[in-house]
Amino acid sequence: MPTLNSLNGLSPGGIGGWFMPVFTTGSVTINRDGKLRICVVSAAGAGAVGSGATGGGATGANSAPWGVVTIDVFAGDIISWTLGAGGVRPAAINTNGPSGGTTTVFRNGSPIIVATGGEGGIFFNGTGTTNAPAPVATITGLDFVVPGIRAGSITTNGAGVTSSGGAAVDILRTGLGRSPDVAAGVQGRGGSIGVANGFALYRWLNLAEFGWTSAMLNFGDPGVGAGTTPGEIAGPFGGGANSNNGGIGGGGSGGYNVASASSGGPAMLVLTFQPAE
Repeated sequence: MPTLNSLNGLSPGGIGGWFMPVFTTGSVTINRDGKLRICVVSAAGAGAVGSGATGGGATGANSAPWGVVTIDVFAGDIISWTLGAGGVRPAAINTNGPSGGTTTVFRNGSPIIVATGGEGGIFFNGTGTTNAPAPVATITGLDFVVPGIRAGSITTNGAGVTSSGGAAVDILRTGLGRSPDVAAGVQGRGGSIGVANGFALYRWLNLAEFGWTSAMLNFGDPGVGAGTTPGEIAGPFGGGANSNNGGIGGGGSGGYNVASASSGGPAMLVLTFQPAE
């Protein structure tokens, strides 16, 4: 069973150490020399909005990249950050989804990490298959970066309403998390972690280093993509579907009108400090 321990290689809980999941812009002052592991999950884009009236469609957005770096820090260092917001769903039909916002981490005022947001979805009015954009968002300043996952494609025939959900973050480093490819007249669900075009259930997913300990069993649980019914929300890292937004780093859903599309998930950090011996 894969776990999320790879997201955060230092073990929290050592004497004098700490870990901190971060969901808002802020800063922290280091009070001892040591090592700081910074895990970054970038923000995701919004799905596109097509036009169901003309039989067109829209793809969901790609998921965001993520990665990790370990740096030496010293007493008095100030680590600050601005977290990117998820792309907001378009306000008009026949509009591509915007990308997620940029996340930047600073050390004593100088940027050390820059994370661009995942790509938004694409609308299409016509007949044929349309793919979501190829993932190109990246993060500089890390030891390794895992790219975002491409959202599912749409196939339109000039009739009906067609949209794909957003992709899930590849937190398990499997290359999976794509939302389903959809045929004409279908609204697809959001992508889930660790699977392609499907719904994942991990009963013992270890999320303790993110501040969660959870089974992955229901909508809203970490890693679970959204369903197409309102209220079937995405969990953190899951892709959005219909009007349900993407979870943290998860792509928003395409829509055949504004109300049926959704926004991308925001960025987050996890900071783990281990003091020098």
